[in-house]
Amino acid sequence: MRRGEQGFTLVEVMVAATLLVVGVLGVLSMVDGANKASARTKAREGATNLAREAIEAARAVPYPDVTPSRLESEIAAQPGLADSSSDAGWNVTRRGITYTLVPTVCSVDDGTVATDGYGNHSGGSFCADSTTQGTADSNPEDYKRVAINVTWQDRNETRTARQQGVINNPGSAFAPAVKTLTSTPAGATITNPSVASIAFAATTSSRAEDFQWALDGVTQGSAAPTNTGRTAWSFTWQTPSTVVDGTYEIAAEAYDQFGQSGTSRTLTLQLNRFAPTTPTGFVGGRNPLWGSDFAEFEWNPNPERDILGYRVKRVVGLIPGAGDEIVCDKSVEETTTCDTTVPGSVLGTERYYVVAYAPARGVPGVEESALPLLPLTTVVGAATPPGPPENVTGTRDVNGTTLNWTAPADLDVRYYRIYRDDNTSFTKRVDRTGTGSDNAITDPNAGTTSHTYWLTAVDNNLAESDMAPPGGITP
Repeated sequence: MRRGEQGFTLVEVMVAATLLVVGVLGVLSMVDGANKASARTKAREGATNLAREAIEAARAVPYPDVTPSRLESEIAAQPGLADSSSDAGWNVTRRGITYTLVPTVCSVDDGTVATDGYGNHSGGSFCADSTTQGTADSNPEDYKRVAINVTWQDRNETRTARQQGVINNPGSAFAPAVKTLTSTPAGATITNPSVASIAFAATTSSRAEDFQWALDGVTQGSAAPTNTGRTAWSFTWQTPSTVVDGTYEIAAEAYDQFGQSGTSRTLTLQLNRFAPTTPTGFVGGRNPLWGSDFAEFEWNPNPERDILGYRVKRVVGLIPGAGDEIVCDKSVEETTTCDTTVPGSVLGTERYYVVAYAPARGVPGVEESALPLLPLTTVVGAATPPGPPENVTGTRDVNGTTLNWTAPADLDVRYYRIYRDDNTSFTKRVDRTGTGSDNAITDPNAGTTSHTYWLTAVDNNLAESDMAPPGGITP
């Protein structure tokens, strides 16, 4: 029999065809499922990327505008994130898919006691998990938490992706800054003696909840708003006669509802309404310790802030006048003492006084204090120095070298002077006591090094005693 030439039966063909169709359908089903999964993945990737893009766009929004009421419009105004659909909500189309974005934002107080204390949360939209309360923290809003929910339709299902980010509080960068600060009377220098108050006006870059002004760094109080937007302010500095002439700094600073302040502004004013007052406490006399024609003078510093210096003058006529001789001219940065030589005329006839000088009012140059009456000048006559300090002892420790002594018999000791390592010139003085009742003085710069010291007593006419002890003391 020739069986190899026989074909398939109809039943066999039907079975083979059935198996082939089942196999092909399985492959097609797998391909379709893979395509659907790929489409879902691409849609989720698009949603995630869109959410991340929106978070980054939120970081470009000015910090004060990152609020629940403004966040959506501020982010949607960024390039590529505009609403692309007429449907309700904020919709953005990417890769043929329409995504709906819902942003949320809330503030967070980290509640770190060691750094900023606890703050009052009534001034902002704080997150539900930011429950710390108190009054110690003037700026409790440490950062804002921004979240973007993105939804889209996948067949009949709603898919969701969410991204969250933190935006740190930049502090004063967006707080109200003081833009202008002006005074009335205007001008940097005020010379009118009748001015008893100065009015100030200021503007701020944005609304301020409080506006503080300070005089020379000391807060004086709050200014008053002069418009409903709280961007214009005014305050007044009362300047009675007890306020001496000189330079003053007026500073202004504005604060928002969280206690944050922007850039402050300072205005420097020069008051020069009066001539300098006559210095007080002027004393002087010959000091024979350094020669018969050597004289010394002292006086108290003036209270005015605009004093440039002092001049000690010798009366050359019958009364103090414009032609008197200047024997000492000391700048205010130097000292209120004068060491000089005086004429060797008849003792008891030389008269001296001191004047202070400051910038002249309204004209170039300087202006001196009033000339004293003749009885108020100081006579430089014969000098009888007091006796030297007695029983001088010294000790040295880590705090320095301390000298002790007992007072001489003289009753008019003004103070004691100390000389260190050299007593051959009046320029070698290193310190003095405050009064004549002191009987000890410490040199704090000599705790580790041994030095030799001498002491002298100085009377009310600035005559100086001999050195004590004569050979010095080396503790």
